[in-house]
Amino acid sequence: MGQILPLLEQYLPKSRVAHSLRVAETARQLALLQPCDSATSKFLPEKAYSAGLLHDIAKAMSPQKLCDAGIAKHPWYASTYIRYPAVWHAFAGPCMSEQLLGPQDAEISRAIRYHTTGTGNMSPLDSILYIADYIEPGRPFADRAVLADIFQNDVLHELSFGDKLGLAIAIIVTSGIIGLTKQQKAIHPLTLRCYNAHSNGMTGASLHYWKTHVSRYY
Repeated sequence: MGQILPLLEQYLPKSRVAHSLRVAETARQLALLQPCDSATSKFLPEKAYSAGLLHDIAKAMSPQKLCDAGIAKHPWYASTYIRYPAVWHAFAGPCMSEQLLGPQDAEISRAIRYHTTGTGNMSPLDSILYIADYIEPGRPFADRAVLADIFQNDVLHELSFGDKLGLAIAIIVTSGIIGLTKQQKAIHPLTLRCYNAHSNGMTGASLHYWKTHVSRYY
C-alpha cells in the first residue's frame, strides 16, 4: 500500500484512484467470504486488496504513453488498443506494475490481466477482482444489489463459494456482451470465452437465478 498509492496518484486521476481503493476493499471483503479450508485461503484477502489497488494502473495510458514512460512495449499493444480500447489497460497493467514496482505475484498479475474481459478458467482471485470491479459501491452498475445478493441469499446457501463466484461472473459477462452488441462494439474473444465457460453447465438454483436476472437485459 505504501508503494502503490503514490504511483496511483501519479498515473491516475483522483476519481480513478478512489475507484481503485473501493475495488480493493470490495475484493478484500469478497475474499473473506471464502471458507478457510486451504493453505492459500489466508493469503487471498491480502492478494485481493493488492490486485484491486493495481487493477487500473494503466487505465490512463496509451501504447505511446507507456513508451514515453520507459515501460516495455509489446508488438500487440497498438492493435489491441485500437480494436479494444476499453479493455486494453488490463493487458498492459501487469507489465506496467512490474516495471514500476519490480517482480509481482503471478496470481495478482493474472487477476489484473483478466479483470475486464474475464476468461475461461478463472481462479478465485481472478473471479473476485472481476466481480469487485463491478459491485464496488461507486459504480453505476444497475445489478450491483443482485450480485451482492448471490453471496447473502438463503436460497443459494447450498452453492459453494466457487459456484457463487461463477454465477456472479455469468450475470456480469452476459450483461456486458448484450450491452456491447447493442452498441455495435467489438467483443474481445476472451469475453466470449468467459461467457461460454460460466453460462454452460449451470444447473439447479444457479441456472434459475441466472435465467431470472439475465432475461431483463434482452
